[in-house]
Amino acid sequence: MNRTVKLILLGAIAEMTLVGIGALAWKASVMGGLDLAHLHRKFPAALLFYPAWLGACSAYLVRRLTSDRPRLSDGHRQFINTGLMAAALAIAALHGVLTYSFLSGWTPDRPAFVRLLVVFTGVWMAMQGNFAAKLDPPSGDGAPRTAVWTRMLLRMGWGMALSGLLLIVCGLAAPQPLLMPVMLVLGVLGVGAEIAYRRATRPGQHA
Repeated sequence: MNRTVKLILLGAIAEMTLVGIGALAWKASVMGGLDLAHLHRKFPAALLFYPAWLGACSAYLVRRLTSDRPRLSDGHRQFINTGLMAAALAIAALHGVLTYSFLSGWTPDRPAFVRLLVVFTGVWMAMQGNFAAKLDPPSGDGAPRTAVWTRMLLRMGWGMALSGLLLIVCGLAAPQPLLMPVMLVLGVLGVGAEIAYRRATRPGQHA
């Protein structure tokens, strides 16, 4: 991980954590103390969940970047670094909107807000899938054979791209109650794809 990406990640995590805690403390104090029962609105858990989630994902991917079993190609490293940087900036922006809503009392149009998030996630997935399908294979212990890697990455890349297009269509046209189930199903599929990747790059798997 290069220095710029590391600084952006650490800055985003620290900023979101401090802003979330500060927003809670300020809101509680102006409502008559730090007793959460005095708050006229529930504190959105996302304000503290987002920095924790970004930190956990970053730590997981840093292990992959620093591992030599197998060693990722330079293009793959750049792909992860760019994805982490974009995710940190997007999550920090969303965190800022939620913080403003919590402090000001402004409530966005929930259906429109959810649809916007779904469409944005779909665009991001489609773009990432397009690049993922073209990544060079890793090297060293645990590296799959080139043919195996190519097939696996093509499937994952096309899967991400098609999932992104599905999210875009759903965000624009699907009934509101279907949006969250679609997101959850794609999340489960994403976890399954990660498990398949870990199995394919396990040291000794292709000995």
